Amino acid sequence: MMSKNFHVAKDYIYSLRYHLVWRPRFNIDVLKNGKNIIEKTLKGVCRQYGYEVLYVDIKQDYIHLFLSTGPTVAPADAVRVLKSVTAAFLLKYFPQLKVFYGLYGSLWEKDCLLSTTFQLETETIRKYTTQKKGR
Repeated sequence: MMSKNFHVAKDYIYSLRYHLVWRPRFNIDVLKNGKNIIEKTLKGVCRQYGYEVLYVDIKQDYIHLFLSTGPTVAPADAVRVLKSVTAAFLLKYFPQLKVFYGLYGSLWEKDCLLSTTFQLETETIRKYTTQKKGR
């Protein structure tokens, strides 16, 4: 039997988890004062796209999100979706940002810290191969 950390899909048994950290181009009070709104937005976007939120931490100078995605989702695509949708929401919800960032372009820095976190253990591989033999 596979670990509870794994998901089963038609053609995959997987556990794909990522730490994503991104920053605004400039420190903005919205990340401090609008934490609940931003967290709710992130969770809603993740739910809509089928990502599982495992942890969210919003600081004044960055957003840290730990999530799980399916095997057909490229991590860079998840980052792109989350950054673009949250930026659109924030610019709509906080009109004063639109005036400021209209002069400078994007709300978020172009870069993002992306890290995988799951280390495949020998025991997990053994369980998987044993399970496959029994079919």
